[in-house]
Amino acid sequence: MRISKVAMDGIKLAKRAFRNEVQDVINRISNEEKARQSNAVYNKLIALPEFKSSKRVSIYLSTDNEINTIPILEHLFKFNKQVFVPKYEGKSMMMVKLYTMNDYDKLPLTKWNIKQPATDDTTREDALKTGGLDLIILPGVAFTKTGKLYQ
Repeated sequence: MRISKVAMDGIKLAKRAFRNEVQDVINRISNEEKARQSNAVYNKLIALPEFKSSKRVSIYLSTDNEINTIPILEHLFKFNKQVFVPKYEGKSMMMVKLYTMNDYDKLPLTKWNIKQPATDDTTREDALKTGGLDLIILPGVAFTKTGKLYQ
């Protein structure tokens, strides 16, 4: 079954309106509540057997509107896990190695205000080419009732 252009345009408009509505709700959440929620996610995550047993972990670096992933990142390094972060180049993405919190602190910001290894940094290991990942940690703004990232 094909969806007409009019129907697709309607779906796109509805998604955009939903994203704007979610963003408005998030903007009204206090910093204290964001910190509380970030802490709750952190505590649940580090208690998971999958997290504890993981060796090679990818973590998406959070924006101001998402749960704070920096404590998770610090925990990963503290427990000597190999850490990988997304690096976008055009429409492609790699999961490249991050070595320390100091390495994280030095990452430049993208135009979306997210830290990411520089595009001319070609020396980092790409997890997708060198052994894969045990776990991927992906913060997000909106999810479906079944836990899928809302797009």
